[in-house]
This record gives sequence, C-alpha cells and structure tokens, in this order.
Amino acid sequence: MIERWLTIVPLAAGCAAGAPEWAADGPPYEGVRIEIGAPEPAVLELKGAWLSDDGGGSGVDAHAVVPGAPPLDVRGARTTWDFRASAMVFEGQVVATRGDVRLTCDRLEVSYAGARIRTAIAAGSVEVSRGARVATGDSAVLTADDGKVVLTGDPRVSDGPNVLEGASITLYLDDERLECASCRLVVQGAAVAPLRP
Repeated sequence: MIERWLTIVPLAAGCAAGAPEWAADGPPYEGVRIEIGAPEPAVLELKGAWLSDDGGGSGVDAHAVVPGAPPLDVRGARTTWDFRASAMVFEGQVVATRGDVRLTCDRLEVSYAGARIRTAIAAGSVEVSRGARVATGDSAVLTADDGKVVLTGDPRVSDGPNVLEGASITLYLDDERLECASCRLVVQGAAVAPLRP
C-alpha cells in the first residue's frame, strides 16, 4: 500500500506505444503525475509510466520539480523509483538545474525524505556549471544539507583558460568556494603577467 503523503494521478490510461524493454512487464499509463510529501510536494511528471502496488515503478520522459528557493528541476529520458526506499534514479541525458547552477550526467540516483533531497549521486560525463565556470568529472556526490558536491574521476574546474585539476574537487554551491586534493593549477594570460608600477 502506498503511504498517505504520496499521490499518483494517471492523467490518461492506455496502451503506451513503444514500451521500453526494461519496463515492459508493468501496466502502462500515459501522462502520470506523482506528488511526494506535503504541504509543498515534490512533483514528478512522466509521459509514460509502469506502476506497481509496492510503491515502485518506472517511466519515460521524466520531469521532477522539488520545492525550494530556488526549486530544483530534474529531467531525464527515463526513471525508476522505489518509494518505500525513498530512492529515485534518472537516466539518459539527465539535466538538473537549481537557480544558476546546472548539472548534466548520464545517471542521477537520488535519496530523499518527504519532499526533501538528502543526497544525489551523479555518474557518467558529469558536468556542473555556473556562468563561465565549468566543473567536470566521472562522478559526483551532492549532499543537500551543506550544498556540497564532491567530484571524482579526473575532476577539473575551468574558468576561461584557467584550469584546476586534482584527485578530488569539492564545490560548495551556496558560498561559491572549492577545495581540491592533490591539485594542479594552470593559469594563463594576464593573470600571470608581472605587475607594472
């Protein structure tokens, strides 16, 4: 049985053409909206979904909005979830934006409590950008309570021609600072020119 704070609304039941092989055994629904938490719920909208009675399911063309100031907006080609475990996975050209911060990756695994995200693990071609600054790596772990993102797997941060590389790079999104382990910094242009009196 699905808990009280969760509302699932199939907007249109029907045969979902082209059901993905990974979810072909579930009952197809088109246009599904799932609300998680209260009083200001996180909302997941799906073009097509396969729902199970145990609080799990999968869907395609996923779009989630998590309340906050500013809200978090996540999109992916497909998603799977387990509401009993408070976990959701987005896959396929995942894009997550919050204010002026944008994260892209191949796979994003999210754990949450109510409508609040606890952690998010990004894997595959991870890129975090804010304005001209771009951070990349093979994987990243975001902890929501402190706004910290730890990049690993050849992480680097570039700001124009300047590049910082290290074994791991930690970004603090709320106060625009970073920490780097085993760093190498390459600075180019006027930044390294001698000072003139």
